[in-house]
Amino acid sequence: MNAAIGSRVSRRPRTTPVPPVALRSLCLAVGLAVSSWPAEAAECARGTYNATTGQDPCTPAPAGSFVDITGATAAALCPAGSFTATSGQSSCPVAPAGSFVAGAGATVAVACIAGTFTSTTGQTVCASAPAGSFITITGATEATACPAGKFQPATGQTACDPSPTGKFVGGTGATAAQACAAGTFAATTGLSACTPAPAGSFVSITGATLAPFCSAGSFTAIPGQSVCAAAPAGTFISGQGASVADACAIGTFTATTGQTVCASAPAGTFIATSGLSAATACATGTYQPSTGQAACIPSPTGNFVGSPGATTYQVCALGTLATTTGLSACAMTPAGTFVNITGATLSQACAIGTFTATTGQTVCASAPAGTFIAALGQSSATACPAGTYQPTTGQSSCIAAPPGSFTPSPGATAAQFCAPGTYQALSGQAACLTASEGYFVAASGATSQTACAPGTFSAPGATQCSSTPPSIPSLSSWALGLLALLLAHLGLRRSRSP
Repeated sequence: MNAAIGSRVSRRPRTTPVPPVALRSLCLAVGLAVSSWPAEAAECARGTYNATTGQDPCTPAPAGSFVDITGATAAALCPAGSFTATSGQSSCPVAPAGSFVAGAGATVAVACIAGTFTSTTGQTVCASAPAGSFITITGATEATACPAGKFQPATGQTACDPSPTGKFVGGTGATAAQACAAGTFAATTGLSACTPAPAGSFVSITGATLAPFCSAGSFTAIPGQSVCAAAPAGTFISGQGASVADACAIGTFTATTGQTVCASAPAGTFIATSGLSAATACATGTYQPSTGQAACIPSPTGNFVGSPGATTYQVCALGTLATTTGLSACAMTPAGTFVNITGATLSQACAIGTFTATTGQTVCASAPAGTFIAALGQSSATACPAGTYQPTTGQSSCIAAPPGSFTPSPGATAAQFCAPGTYQALSGQAACLTASEGYFVAASGATSQTACAPGTFSAPGATQCSSTPPSIPSLSSWALGLLALLLAHLGLRRSRSP
């Protein structure tokens, strides 16, 4: 710098001016030639100075300095924050925004480097771009906030950093990236928001860079989940990444959650609709030998299923039958019938001459002696009526008592011969006739009475005739005999009645 430039502009000392006429007279008095007297010197203008007396012309203030007064003897350096690029300046312009002047005497303002700035004029130093901002150019007057998806933790930076994977920056001017919340992830850098885990996946941690698929047996139906839900009972999920659980098909089920496959309904059960969590036991009268079935099978005719959950049917026992399908028990064969095989679908009527008095019989009994059965399917035998008999079992009819005999009561197994003194000319009679007076029957089993020979006599019921006439019986004896005849007659009528 020129030695004439100081920190302050100076001017020559001033004295009380002497009037030129007086000065000239003084000079003449001392013998000085007036013509050699110099003319009066002019003051240096602003922007110039004169460091020595008698020097002409004035010197312009050099670049980097200034002279702001007239008559200066020195130029002053521009203070820090200002400068002059050319000489002869009376003031120093301040450094523009975006530049700085660090020291005195500057001839130029220096542009702020990238990463720094000055927002006002006259600055001696540039400010660093704050954290969360950046400056890519020189001479910046302001910093630019980091956009969404980027951040900058340090000051004075020329660029922002993209948010790393697993993180995001949601707004501008960020100094740090935020970790993605559970249920979201960031697979790439520079994201302004995390991506929700798609349906079928999940994110259980913060700061995730990817969303794993839900494992088999679990799912997520909506995005953004932190955990997968187990497939409900009645459903299954066989593979990874499911967004919905599949209902178990008809004939299958899952009893618990989180299953990857449905189980078949066990034998003895069925599942008629999809999406069930349990199988239903086959009802009585039905069975199911196979697994995974939608319905049970009715027991066939001749068979039954007596308890729920059966895998097979049972054959009807002897004496029972099943005429229709789907029975829980076999029916007893009715009285008058029998079943002599297993698995019967029909009962057999007892043959003529046989019967069953109770249900559930496997064989028919023969009609006892003294009885008969004339029709099929009877539950009891009929006693032979008076006047008839039956000596053998299993007969369809009774035998009429032959002439000379009788059966006085029902159910006879044999006919009785008429006693001597009585006879019976007809078959099927319940009583014998007493030999009439004047007649006799000498032997049993007579079919007729014999007249007494002439000159002989007999009382009623005589077994022989005699020569003596019979005495007149007392009234009581006669009454008793008459009563016996009436009773015998009544018994005969009853046996003949239908």
